Amino acid sequence: MKLLAAILMIFFATFALMSAQLWAYSQMKIVAIRDARLVYAFQAYDEARSKEISSLVSKTNELEYKLDKLLTGINEINKVLVSTGKELKGVKGASELGVAAASDLSFVFTATASDATASTSTLSPAFALSPSVAPYSQYGVTNQMDKLQEANLVLEHISNTLVRLGAVSSEISNDTNKYVSLMEHVPTLWPAQGRLTAGFGWRRDPLMPGRWEFHKGIDIANSWGTPVYAAASGKVIWTGWNGGYGKSIIIDHGNGIKTVYAHLEKIEVKIGQEVKKGQEIAKMGSTGRSTGPHLHFEVHVNGVAVDPLRYLSRR
Repeated sequence: MKLLAAILMIFFATFALMSAQLWAYSQMKIVAIRDARLVYAFQAYDEARSKEISSLVSKTNELEYKLDKLLTGINEINKVLVSTGKELKGVKGASELGVAAASDLSFVFTATASDATASTSTLSPAFALSPSVAPYSQYGVTNQMDKLQEANLVLEHISNTLVRLGAVSSEISNDTNKYVSLMEHVPTLWPAQGRLTAGFGWRRDPLMPGRWEFHKGIDIANSWGTPVYAAASGKVIWTGWNGGYGKSIIIDHGNGIKTVYAHLEKIEVKIGQEVKKGQEIAKMGSTGRSTGPHLHFEVHVNGVAVDPLRYLSRR
Protein backbone atom coordinates (compact mmCIF):
# COMPACT_ATOMS: atom_id res chain seq x y z
CA MET A 1 0.00 0.00 0.00
CA LYS A 2 2.78 2.38 0.87
CA LEU A 3 4.48 1.62 -2.42
CA LEU A 4 1.22 2.23 -4.31
CA ALA A 5 0.66 5.47 -2.42
CA ALA A 6 4.18 6.59 -3.22
CA ILE A 7 3.71 5.74 -6.89
CA LEU A 8 0.43 7.64 -6.98
CA MET A 9 2.04 10.65 -5.28
CA ILE A 10 4.88 10.64 -7.81
CA PHE A 11 2.35 10.30 -10.65
CA PHE A 12 0.21 13.19 -9.42
CA ALA A 13 3.28 15.32 -8.71
CA THR A 14 4.61 14.64 -12.22
CA PHE A 15 1.18 15.37 -13.70
CA ALA A 16 0.93 18.62 -11.74
CA LEU A 17 4.42 19.65 -12.84
CA MET A 18 3.67 18.85 -16.47
CA SER A 19 0.37 20.71 -16.25
CA ALA A 20 2.15 23.74 -14.79
CA GLN A 21 4.75 23.60 -17.56
CA LEU A 22 2.08 23.27 -20.23
CA TRP A 23 0.16 26.18 -18.74
CA ALA A 24 3.33 28.29 -18.61
CA TYR A 25 4.16 27.31 -22.19
CA SER A 26 0.66 28.18 -23.38
CA GLN A 27 0.87 31.53 -21.62
CA MET A 28 4.20 32.23 -23.27
CA LYS A 29 2.69 31.34 -26.64
CA ILE A 30 -0.26 33.63 -26.01
CA VAL A 31 2.06 36.44 -24.99
CA ALA A 32 4.28 35.76 -28.01
CA ILE A 33 1.32 35.87 -30.41
CA ARG A 34 -0.01 39.03 -28.80
CA ASP A 35 3.43 40.66 -28.89
CA ALA A 36 3.90 39.57 -32.51
CA ARG A 37 0.62 41.25 -33.42
CA LEU A 38 1.69 44.34 -31.53
CA VAL A 39 5.05 44.35 -33.29
CA TYR A 40 3.29 44.12 -36.66
CA ALA A 41 1.02 47.00 -35.67
CA PHE A 42 4.03 48.99 -34.40
CA GLN A 43 5.90 48.45 -37.63
CA ALA A 44 2.93 49.44 -39.78
CA TYR A 45 2.37 52.60 -37.77
CA ASP A 46 6.10 53.33 -37.69
CA GLU A 47 6.30 53.03 -41.47
CA ALA A 48 3.43 55.51 -41.81
CA ARG A 49 5.23 57.96 -39.52
CA SER A 50 8.48 57.48 -41.47
CA LYS A 51 6.66 58.28 -44.72
CA GLU A 52 5.21 61.40 -43.11
CA ILE A 53 8.66 62.54 -41.99
CA SER A 54 10.09 61.79 -45.46
CA SER A 55 7.31 63.92 -46.95
CA LEU A 56 8.20 66.78 -44.59
CA VAL A 57 11.87 66.52 -45.53
CA SER A 58 10.96 66.57 -49.23
CA LYS A 59 8.77 69.63 -48.71
CA THR A 60 11.61 71.37 -46.87
CA ASN A 61 13.99 70.71 -49.76
CA GLU A 62 11.39 72.12 -52.15
CA LEU A 63 10.97 75.22 -49.98
CA GLU A 64 14.75 75.70 -49.86
CA TYR A 65 14.86 75.47 -53.67
CA LYS A 66 12.08 78.07 -53.96
CA LEU A 67 13.88 80.32 -51.48
CA ASP A 68 17.09 80.11 -53.52
CA LYS A 69 15.17 81.09 -56.66
CA LEU A 70 13.53 83.94 -54.74
CA LEU A 71 16.89 85.28 -53.56
CA THR A 72 18.26 85.03 -57.10
CA GLY A 73 15.26 86.97 -58.41
CA ILE A 74 15.69 89.66 -55.75
CA ASN A 75 19.38 90.05 -56.66
CA GLU A 76 18.44 90.46 -60.33
CA ILE A 77 15.82 93.06 -59.42
CA ASN A 78 18.35 94.95 -57.32
CA LYS A 79 20.67 95.08 -60.34
CA VAL A 80 17.81 96.41 -62.51
CA LEU A 81 16.96 99.02 -59.86
CA VAL A 82 20.55 100.26 -59.72
CA SER A 83 20.76 100.43 -63.51
CA THR A 84 17.36 102.16 -63.74
CA GLY A 85 18.37 104.67 -61.08
CA LYS A 86 21.48 105.63 -63.06
CA GLU A 87 19.43 105.93 -66.24
CA LEU A 88 16.83 108.11 -64.48
CA LYS A 89 19.55 110.48 -63.29
CA GLY A 90 20.79 110.78 -66.88
CA VAL A 91 17.26 111.27 -68.23
CA LYS A 92 16.48 113.91 -65.60
CA GLY A 93 19.66 115.85 -66.41
CA ALA A 94 19.06 115.64 -70.14
CA SER A 95 15.43 116.75 -69.70
CA GLU A 96 16.42 119.78 -67.66
CA LEU A 97 19.01 120.76 -70.27
CA GLY A 98 16.50 120.21 -73.08
CA VAL A 99 13.82 122.36 -71.41
CA ALA A 100 16.33 125.14 -70.72
CA ALA A 101 17.60 125.05 -74.32
CA ALA A 102 14.05 125.07 -75.65
CA SER A 103 13.18 128.11 -73.52
CA ASP A 104 16.20 130.00 -74.80
CA LEU A 105 15.49 129.06 -78.39
CA SER A 106 11.84 130.03 -77.95
CA PHE A 107 12.86 133.48 -76.82
CA VAL A 108 15.32 133.92 -79.69
CA PHE A 109 12.97 132.66 -82.39
CA THR A 110 10.04 134.66 -81.04
CA ALA A 111 12.08 137.85 -81.10
CA THR A 112 13.45 137.08 -84.55
CA ALA A 113 10.01 136.27 -85.88
CA SER A 114 8.62 139.54 -84.53
CA ASP A 115 11.35 141.58 -86.17
CA ALA A 116 10.96 139.72 -89.44
CA THR A 117 7.21 140.22 -89.41
CA ALA A 118 7.61 143.98 -88.89
CA SER A 119 10.23 144.35 -91.61
CA THR A 120 8.30 142.32 -94.19
CA SER A 121 4.81 143.71 -93.59
CA THR A 122 4.78 145.06 -97.12
CA LEU A 123 5.52 141.67 -98.61
CA SER A 124 3.01 139.20 -99.87
CA PRO A 125 1.31 137.13 -97.14
CA ALA A 126 2.94 134.09 -98.64
CA PHE A 127 6.36 135.48 -97.58
CA ALA A 128 5.27 136.63 -94.11
CA LEU A 129 7.01 134.83 -91.19
CA SER A 130 4.83 133.17 -88.59
CA PRO A 131 5.63 134.21 -84.98
CA SER A 132 5.02 130.61 -83.81
CA VAL A 133 8.01 128.54 -82.61
CA ALA A 134 8.93 125.01 -83.83
CA PRO A 135 7.89 122.14 -81.52
CA TYR A 136 10.19 121.20 -78.63
CA SER A 137 10.67 117.76 -80.17
CA GLN A 138 13.30 119.33 -82.47
CA TYR A 139 15.49 119.84 -79.41
CA GLY A 140 15.06 116.33 -77.91
CA VAL A 141 12.74 117.30 -75.02
CA THR A 142 9.88 115.01 -76.02
CA ASN A 143 12.20 112.01 -76.45
CA GLN A 144 13.70 112.55 -73.01
CA MET A 145 10.23 112.83 -71.42
CA ASP A 146 9.19 109.57 -73.12
CA LYS A 147 12.24 107.88 -71.64
CA LEU A 148 11.36 109.24 -68.22
CA GLN A 149 7.79 107.93 -68.53
CA GLU A 150 9.08 104.54 -69.70
CA ALA A 151 11.45 104.40 -66.73
CA ASN A 152 8.56 105.13 -64.38
CA LEU A 153 6.60 102.23 -65.89
CA VAL A 154 9.60 99.95 -65.36
CA LEU A 155 9.85 101.07 -61.74
CA GLU A 156 6.13 100.41 -61.22
CA HIS A 157 6.51 96.90 -62.70
CA ILE A 158 9.50 96.22 -60.44
CA SER A 159 7.55 97.46 -57.42
CA ASN A 160 4.64 95.11 -58.19
CA THR A 161 7.07 92.23 -58.69
CA LEU A 162 8.69 92.93 -55.34
CA VAL A 163 5.28 92.86 -53.67
CA ARG A 164 4.54 89.45 -55.18
CA LEU A 165 7.97 88.17 -54.24
CA GLY A 166 7.42 89.43 -50.70
CA ALA A 167 4.19 87.42 -50.47
CA VAL A 168 5.94 84.27 -51.74
CA SER A 169 8.84 84.84 -49.35
CA SER A 170 6.42 85.22 -46.44
CA GLU A 171 4.66 81.97 -47.37
CA ILE A 172 7.98 80.11 -47.62
CA SER A 173 9.10 81.56 -44.30
CA ASN A 174 5.88 80.46 -42.58
CA ASP A 175 6.15 76.91 -43.98
CA THR A 176 9.81 76.71 -42.98
CA ASN A 177 9.04 77.90 -39.45
CA LYS A 178 6.28 75.29 -39.13
CA TYR A 179 8.64 72.56 -40.28
CA VAL A 180 11.41 73.69 -37.92
CA SER A 181 8.94 73.79 -35.00
CA LEU A 182 7.66 70.32 -35.87
CA MET A 183 11.14 68.80 -36.17
CA GLU A 184 12.13 70.41 -32.87
CA HIS A 185 9.57 68.10 -31.20
CA VAL A 186 10.52 64.95 -33.14
CA PRO A 187 13.11 62.74 -31.32
CA THR A 188 15.89 62.75 -33.92
CA LEU A 189 18.77 63.61 -31.56
CA TRP A 190 20.76 60.74 -30.02
CA PRO A 191 20.15 60.97 -26.25
CA ALA A 192 23.68 59.89 -25.27
CA GLN A 193 27.11 59.07 -26.62
CA GLY A 194 28.19 55.43 -26.52
CA ARG A 195 27.87 51.99 -28.10
CA LEU A 196 24.55 50.57 -29.27
CA THR A 197 24.41 47.29 -27.34
CA ALA A 198 20.78 46.24 -27.83
CA GLY A 199 18.13 47.02 -30.41
CA PHE A 200 14.35 47.09 -30.56
CA GLY A 201 12.45 43.79 -30.65
CA TRP A 202 12.71 40.23 -29.34
CA ARG A 203 15.89 39.19 -27.50
CA ARG A 204 17.16 36.86 -24.79
CA ASP A 205 16.76 38.29 -21.29
CA PRO A 206 20.31 39.36 -20.25
CA LEU A 207 19.57 38.41 -16.61
CA MET A 208 17.71 35.18 -17.49
CA PRO A 209 19.32 33.78 -20.68
CA GLY A 210 16.76 31.00 -21.01
CA ARG A 211 13.91 33.50 -21.25
CA TRP A 212 12.89 35.63 -24.21
CA GLU A 213 11.54 39.16 -23.85
CA PHE A 214 10.38 41.97 -26.10
CA HIS A 215 12.79 44.90 -25.78
CA LYS A 216 10.78 48.11 -26.20
CA GLY A 217 13.73 50.38 -26.91
CA ILE A 218 17.46 50.52 -27.52
CA ASP A 219 20.43 50.39 -25.11
CA ILE A 220 23.38 52.80 -25.35
CA ALA A 221 26.31 51.78 -23.15
CA ASN A 222 28.98 54.10 -21.78
CA SER A 223 30.70 54.98 -18.50
CA TRP A 224 29.00 56.10 -15.29
CA GLY A 225 27.95 59.76 -15.33
CA THR A 226 27.82 60.12 -19.13
CA PRO A 227 25.46 63.03 -19.94
CA VAL A 228 21.96 62.14 -21.14
CA TYR A 229 20.17 64.64 -23.40
CA ALA A 230 16.55 65.27 -24.42
CA ALA A 231 16.05 63.75 -27.87
CA ALA A 232 13.47 66.47 -28.65
CA SER A 233 11.85 69.49 -27.04
CA GLY A 234 8.92 68.82 -24.73
CA LYS A 235 7.55 68.71 -21.19
CA VAL A 236 8.75 66.38 -18.44
CA ILE A 237 5.79 64.32 -17.20
CA TRP A 238 7.60 61.73 -15.05
CA THR A 239 10.74 61.54 -12.93
CA GLY A 240 11.67 59.00 -10.29
CA TRP A 241 11.93 55.26 -9.68
CA ASN A 242 10.02 53.09 -12.14
CA GLY A 243 10.42 49.40 -11.19
CA GLY A 244 12.95 47.54 -13.34
CA TYR A 245 13.65 50.77 -15.22
CA GLY A 246 15.22 52.26 -12.09
CA LYS A 247 15.53 56.04 -12.07
CA SER A 248 13.67 57.21 -15.16
CA ILE A 249 12.41 60.26 -17.03
CA ILE A 250 9.46 60.50 -19.43
CA ILE A 251 9.08 63.52 -21.75
CA ASP A 252 5.94 64.41 -23.70
CA HIS A 253 6.80 66.04 -27.04
CA GLY A 254 3.24 66.59 -28.26
CA ASN A 255 1.51 65.04 -31.28
CA GLY A 256 1.28 61.75 -29.35
CA ILE A 257 5.08 61.32 -29.09
CA LYS A 258 6.79 60.47 -25.77
CA THR A 259 10.35 59.36 -24.94
CA VAL A 260 11.60 57.29 -22.00
CA TYR A 261 15.08 57.45 -20.43
CA ALA A 262 15.85 54.63 -17.94
CA HIS A 263 18.56 53.20 -15.59
CA LEU A 264 19.74 56.75 -14.77
CA GLU A 265 22.22 57.53 -12.03
CA LYS A 266 21.13 61.15 -11.54
CA ILE A 267 17.99 63.05 -12.65
CA GLU A 268 18.51 66.75 -13.41
CA VAL A 269 14.95 67.87 -14.33
CA LYS A 270 11.60 68.08 -12.57
CA ILE A 271 8.02 67.16 -13.48
CA GLY A 272 6.36 69.98 -15.42
CA GLN A 273 9.65 71.42 -16.66
CA GLU A 274 9.94 72.40 -20.32
CA VAL A 275 13.15 71.12 -21.91
CA LYS A 276 14.83 71.92 -25.22
CA LYS A 277 16.18 69.47 -27.75
CA GLY A 278 19.76 68.64 -26.79
CA GLN A 279 19.41 69.87 -23.19
CA GLU A 280 21.15 67.72 -20.57
CA ILE A 281 18.52 66.04 -18.39
CA ALA A 282 20.37 63.27 -16.50
CA LYS A 283 23.51 61.20 -15.96
CA MET A 284 23.89 57.63 -17.19
CA GLY A 285 23.82 54.86 -14.58
CA SER A 286 22.78 51.28 -13.88
CA THR A 287 19.78 51.57 -11.57
CA GLY A 288 16.93 49.08 -11.65
CA ARG A 289 17.13 45.81 -13.58
CA SER A 290 20.44 46.42 -15.30
CA THR A 291 23.73 44.63 -15.99
CA GLY A 292 25.93 47.73 -16.21
CA PRO A 293 25.98 51.48 -16.94
CA HIS A 294 23.86 52.25 -19.98
CA LEU A 295 20.84 54.25 -21.14
CA HIS A 296 17.64 52.44 -22.06
CA PHE A 297 15.81 54.73 -24.51
CA GLU A 298 12.26 54.31 -25.81
CA VAL A 299 10.01 56.19 -28.24
CA HIS A 300 6.23 55.89 -27.86
CA VAL A 301 3.72 57.09 -30.48
CA ASN A 302 0.12 57.25 -29.29
CA GLY A 303 0.95 54.90 -26.42
CA VAL A 304 2.74 52.31 -28.56
CA ALA A 305 6.50 51.65 -28.33
CA VAL A 306 8.22 51.97 -31.72
CA ASP A 307 11.78 51.47 -32.91
CA PRO A 308 13.77 54.60 -31.92
CA LEU A 309 16.20 54.04 -34.80
CA ARG A 310 13.39 55.01 -37.19
CA TYR A 311 13.56 58.52 -35.73
CA LEU A 312 17.16 59.02 -34.59
CA SER A 313 19.43 60.65 -37.15
CA ARG A 314 22.18 58.51 -38.65
CA ARG A 315 25.59 58.90 -37.09
